[in-house]
Amino acid sequence: MSKFCLVTSEIVGPFKNGGIGTHCYYLSKYLSSKPDIDITIVYNGAIDGDYYNEWKGKFKSDFGAEFIWIRPGFGGPQATLSCVPYWDRVSQANLDYLRSCHHDVVLFQEMLGGGFRAIQAKRSLGLFQHTMLAVMVHSSWQWVNESMQLFPSYGLSEMLTKFMERYSVRYCDALVSPSQYMLGWTAADVGSDHSFQRVLPYLFDPDLAAVGYLKTATEIIFFGRLEQRKGLILFLDSLLALHRQSADSVMTHPVSVFFLGKPGRTVDGDGAATIRRYAPLLKHSFHLEIIQDLGHHDALDFLRSHPSALVVCPSLQDNSPFAVIENILLGTNLVTCRTGGIPELFSDLSRLAEPCVADLSRLLRDGLCGCLPPVQSSYSIKAAQTTWDQFLEQAFMLAAAGPADPLLSGMKDRRGSGGGLGFVQLALEEGSADCPGFCHHVAELREGVIRFITPPAGQQALDDCHWLALAPGCMLSDGFEASARAAIQSDPDSVWSCFVEFTAAEPCVHAPLGACLEAALAANVFGLGMAILPGKVLAE
Repeated sequence: MSKFCLVTSEIVGPFKNGGIGTHCYYLSKYLSSKPDIDITIVYNGAIDGDYYNEWKGKFKSDFGAEFIWIRPGFGGPQATLSCVPYWDRVSQANLDYLRSCHHDVVLFQEMLGGGFRAIQAKRSLGLFQHTMLAVMVHSSWQWVNESMQLFPSYGLSEMLTKFMERYSVRYCDALVSPSQYMLGWTAADVGSDHSFQRVLPYLFDPDLAAVGYLKTATEIIFFGRLEQRKGLILFLDSLLALHRQSADSVMTHPVSVFFLGKPGRTVDGDGAATIRRYAPLLKHSFHLEIIQDLGHHDALDFLRSHPSALVVCPSLQDNSPFAVIENILLGTNLVTCRTGGIPELFSDLSRLAEPCVADLSRLLRDGLCGCLPPVQSSYSIKAAQTTWDQFLEQAFMLAAAGPADPLLSGMKDRRGSGGGLGFVQLALEEGSADCPGFCHHVAELREGVIRFITPPAGQQALDDCHWLALAPGCMLSDGFEASARAAIQSDPDSVWSCFVEFTAAEPCVHAPLGACLEAALAANVFGLGMAILPGKVLAE
C-alpha cells in the first residue's frame, strides 16, 4: 500500500470554495478510487465552530482518508517556535507531524509555504530519504501581488512568507503545476528551472453532466472571485461600453447580470463596493445582482439552472482556473480571456478575448446575439487522470529508491557554484599556536561570548571562509562540528541557521536559508541567534 499525504490550507468542505480547495478536494476524491493508495489530508486552514470531528468523519466516510487538522493554537501538533511568523509555525507543525509517520509522497501547495520546514529538514537532517516532497504551484503571494497590481502591505511577515514559498518551489523534490505558464513564471521568479517538474492538469468530477446552453443569451453571469485580478473592473467597463451602444438591437431590454463568486479585493475595498459604484451607470441596460454566499457545489447548480446565460470569466491573469474548467465541462456559453494558462485549456481562441474593453465587449455582444462559434476545448478529465497516474507511479518509485547521495538530497543540479570552505577546513584542524582552531573557539562560545570563527592561517580575506555568529545563551551540541560540515558541503552558498534548539543532549539541526541574510536574521525570525554565513555574504 502506497501512502500519499496532501498538505493544504484549503479544501472544499471546511473551506467553502476556491481553486486550491477545489483541486485538493477532487485530487483526494480521485485517489480514493485507487485501492493501492492510502490517503492522509493535513489541513492547515480554519474550521468554523467545533466541527473538526465532523469533517474528520466525513472525509473518512467519503474518501477513506485520514483528516488531520494542524493549525498552531487550534488543533493538532503545536509549533515549537512561538517567536516566528504564523505560517512558519504552521510549516514547523507540519514537519513535526510528518516526521512522526511515514508517507511515500507528500504534496504541498506552494501558497504560504506549508512545506518549508520539511524541505529544509530533508536538505539538512537527512530526513524523508524515502519520501518524495512535491510542491504544486497555484498562485504564490508574489504572483497575486503582481496580478492584482498591489504593493507589499504586510511587512516582515509577508517578506518571510514569500521567501518560504520561493524556497519550497526551488528545493522540493518535484515541482508540479496545472499549466506550463505557471511553471515558466515560477522559474523566472525564483531564478532557476527545477530539474524535475511536470504539468499536471486539475482533476474534476468525471460524472459531471454537460447541460448545454441556448445560443442566444438572455442573461450574463460573471463567474469568479469578485476582485481585480479576476477581471471584475474590466467586465464592468465592458458592460458600460455596451450600455453606451444600447441603441443597437442587442440591448432592446435590460439584461440580468449575476455576479457569482466570493468577495475579493478591488480599488474600492471589495468587489461588492465596486459593483455598487457601477450600478447607477448601468441601471437602464443591466440589472446587477451579487450572489457571493454559495459553496462550490451550489455554484455549479446555479450555472446548471441558467442555460440561457452567457458565462464570463475575464481574468486579467490566471493559472488554470477552475471557473473555466467547470464551464467547459458543463458546456455553458463561455467567454474568457487570453491570459496566463487559460489558452492551454482551449484548442482555438475564438472565445478568448484580449484583456481590454474593446475586445471583451465585442465578445459579450456576439455572445448575447448568438454569433459565437461552439467552444473548442483541449481539456479532458481522462487525460488529466492519465497524467496524474504517470506522475504518481514515478513519484512512488523514486521515493522507494531513495536519493543516490543522502547528503545532497533535494539539491542535485540546483545549487550555486561552490564557495570557500575555510570554515570546514578549520573545523577539521586540531589547532596551533598561530591558529587556535575550531575547538578553542567552541569553548569560548560555550561561555556565551559572541564570536566569529576566524579564517585559517593564510586565508585572512573576509570572503575566503564561512563565519559562525552565535548569540549569548546559545549552546553548541557535541555534534555541531559534523552537522556544520555536512551543511556547508551540501550548499556552500547558503546562509544556515537553526530551527530546533540545540543542547548537549540534542543534535544540532541546521536549516539552509539560501543566500538571503535579511530573511535569515531579521527580527530573529527563525528562533535562535545563530547563523553560519558564507564570507562573501558579509563582504557584500
